[in-house]
Amino acid sequence: MIIDKIPTDERTKLLMVLYKLTSSYSKRGVSFVINAHSEYVGDITILVTGKLGTAQKSVVLVYNQLTSEWEGYSDGYVFKMLTLNELSTIIKSKINNLSTLLLKI
Repeated sequence: MIIDKIPTDERTKLLMVLYKLTSSYSKRGVSFVINAHSEYVGDITILVTGKLGTAQKSVVLVYNQLTSEWEGYSDGYVFKMLTLNELSTIIKSKINNLSTLLLKI
């Protein structure tokens, strides 16, 4: 096994991009936990709190260097994106689904 340290600069770049994408969706009852493991791998955990409790979903992001696409993995689906800006559509959808779920249960 070979263990290499990933430079903090590279992780910070992805972390800041993910933070900018999610900051506009942070509102009362919606929060995010963002982790950047490298410049090409990260994950976002979406936490939604409603009247009936709290629910969470996670999206794992990986940059595929062969296809030059970002891939988001969540709930058995893979979302292929040309840019990380397309992630906002996935985030909005997850928030809406969780909010609806917390009202119907």
